[in-house]
Amino acid sequence: TNLALFSFFIYFHGGYGTHIQGYSAFHGWFTGPEVVLSALDYVNILFWGHWSVTFYGPEHGAFLNPLLASFFWIGTWKIISNDRTMRFRLLIPPVLILFLLPGILSQNVENLRIIQIIPLILILCGFGAFELWKETPLSLRPYSILLVVLLSLTFDIPRLVQNP
Repeated sequence: TNLALFSFFIYFHGGYGTHIQGYSAFHGWFTGPEVVLSALDYVNILFWGHWSVTFYGPEHGAFLNPLLASFFWIGTWKIISNDRTMRFRLLIPPVLILFLLPGILSQNVENLRIIQIIPLILILCGFGAFELWKETPLSLRPYSILLVVLLSLTFDIPRLVQNP
């Protein structure tokens, strides 16, 4: 609590608040629709791409390819709908929102502000891939893993080898 109080004091009395306020989405430089678009872009950039200009992010597409994004939604749905994962079910939405807050509260899209959400998203992708793997017949499981890896690579390799 001392660190929080110290930060609060510095923000209002130490002269450093202008820097924090300058990066805030609510300091008046942007209109309401632009602030909402910037906030939505932080969710968009994880799964579908981005609408606005961004730095340090994917030029085309999103952080996750369509296959991994599908696994994320399957894994998230499975955890939220499962009664045995009560603790995780209650934790996932607030943690996702908490990790997105640095980006949502800022004035423009910069992907490094939400980089802390990537491990959680990849874990949820793993849960989704595991759900697909469980539903696959035993004789086809090795081939299904190979198919998923090859499909994922077909989405990612062109983005990795494109000219800057």
